[in-house]
Order: sequence, then C-alpha cells, then structure tokens
Amino acid sequence: VAGPNALNVVGLAAAAELLRAAGRADETAALDAEAAAIVAALRPLYVEGAGYWCARHPDGTRVPVRHCVDALWML
Repeated sequence: VAGPNALNVVGLAAAAELLRAAGRADETAALDAEAAAIVAALRPLYVEGAGYWCARHPDGTRVPVRHCVDALWML
C-alpha cells in the first residue's frame, strides 16, 4: 500500500536529520538515497487532489486503493 510507504519517507528523513544533528552526516547518504527512491516510485501513484494512492498491478494498470493512513494525509 503506497500510503504507509510514504510514511517511511518521513521516517527516513527524520533519522537522517537526527544523524546530521549528531555530527554523523556521513551516515545519511544511504537514508537519503532510500527516501528518494521511494518518493520516485510513489509519486506517479498519488491521485492529485483526491487524497489517496493507487496500487500498480504487474501489468502496469493503476487501481485506486484507499487506506486508513490516507485519511491522516487529509488532516
């Protein structure tokens, strides 16, 4: 489900920020790269203005999927 994966980006960014604040910026590259990869994969799945995401089937079709986490994005 895309919504919870978007929350992973927030967690990765927070972890990277904590490492930077602790003077361990050299350890943030992997976190930043992982977050960027997730964002790149998720961006095309978001239904702009609707507040929910789509799932992508193996054949490439997109199917709207609403998840309880999506409701949090609307707040």
